[in-house]
Amino acid sequence: MKFLSKVSFCLTLIASAYSADKTIWEPRFVLADGREVELSPRAWARAFGWPATCRRVGDGILREVDPERRRVRSLEAAALLWRVEPSDMRTQATAVAVYEARYLLGPVSKRVTETPLYRFTLVELSRPSLISAAKRSAVLD
Repeated sequence: MKFLSKVSFCLTLIASAYSADKTIWEPRFVLADGREVELSPRAWARAFGWPATCRRVGDGILREVDPERRRVRSLEAAALLWRVEPSDMRTQATAVAVYEARYLLGPVSKRVTETPLYRFTLVELSRPSLISAAKRSAVLD
């Protein structure tokens, strides 16, 4: 429930006043036992700054029509988030799974669908070329 309450709060802030649902780009850490956990709000803030910028990154990835470019942008964004996530979580993770998730918004937001998009290994996330500061601007395009 802790995860859903955080998501509910964030989605309520960013969703349109006229929309009863919101589809988001959602990366999650995959732990050794198979569980998936959200990335920390601190990592999002350190990687992209303001919540509106975080939203723009995810929305831009989801709107990308070229499948290869969409995958590359997802990997670049996940690598930036991976780099700034506190080390205690990075030591527990075995991969990052990325979903397109749709939430119904309301007093308690509820995830109603999720479509797996990608699963990135730690090797992919740790490539120096992906986590350079210059890549941050490419992810935001």
